[in-house]
Amino acid sequence: MSSSDRFDALKEVCEVAVSTGVVPGAVVLCADSGVTRFHQAFGARQLEPVLAPAAPDTVYDVASVTKAVVTSVLAMRAVALGEIALDDPVARHQPQFRGPGKDAVTLRHLLCHASGLPAHRPFYAPSFAPSCAPFTGGPSGAFAVRADAPFRREAIVAAAAAEPLERPPGERSVYSDLGFIVLGDVLERRFGTDLSLMTDQWLVPRLGLSATTFVRLGNAGGRTPVLGAAAPTERCEQRGVLVAGEVHDLNAYAMGGVAGHAGLFSTAADLGRIAGALVAAWHGDATDPLVPREVIRTFWEPAGIT
Repeated sequence: MSSSDRFDALKEVCEVAVSTGVVPGAVVLCADSGVTRFHQAFGARQLEPVLAPAAPDTVYDVASVTKAVVTSVLAMRAVALGEIALDDPVARHQPQFRGPGKDAVTLRHLLCHASGLPAHRPFYAPSFAPSCAPFTGGPSGAFAVRADAPFRREAIVAAAAAEPLERPPGERSVYSDLGFIVLGDVLERRFGTDLSLMTDQWLVPRLGLSATTFVRLGNAGGRTPVLGAAAPTERCEQRGVLVAGEVHDLNAYAMGGVAGHAGLFSTAADLGRIAGALVAAWHGDATDPLVPREVIRTFWEPAGIT
């Protein structure tokens, strides 16, 4: 069987998904032992205002993949450097993390989504954020961050840290954006810089990434272009625009585009490079591993929480 034939079934799945409207397009990459075996684009990267085909180097807003390829990896680095320990109480590193039961919440709980924090809160909304005003001329219910007010990064971090627990820590694993908003802030406090700069100054050059970045937004909501042609995510009802080249997640948007739970833009090739570096570190195959083997093995072992 030729290398091409091995991926015929995969190609068919992707083509059917595009033709039936499950997705407008996709970029798929498969690699083995550091060697790319398949890398192909399907369908469109955007449908409006004009149709544009997806390409292997299309840049996507990778949304919650941010948690796995930036925030978690930076947490691995912090553990390796002795900046944090997984069983440290969150409150030791985040002074706003206070409330009933919170003294027992550890950084490990945040990483395995078992802190007891809720999954999501609309901190971007006017009811949470006075700096959000109605979007003049936009659709009903739309809003925009006012040009005369800063993004509410600090306020949203504080709100996430102050959110009451829904259950005791360690009882259940319930996926939580709030936990990673708090974890991102812990890492920024320990390293003394933000996640975007840590990504640009350490992860990107370390792995030779070509298009992985956060898109930092200005106080007036101005867009900063990402490398290459970014695929739009949707026509956002709240912002009243087709969102392209700025973060789709509204809490991350209100935080200025840089957050522990969302905000990263990347390509399939760059994500494959990050994944390959982590797998090599886990196997002990890398001569200069991205993170120490014992650290990634600790991070990737089952948490024992359902």
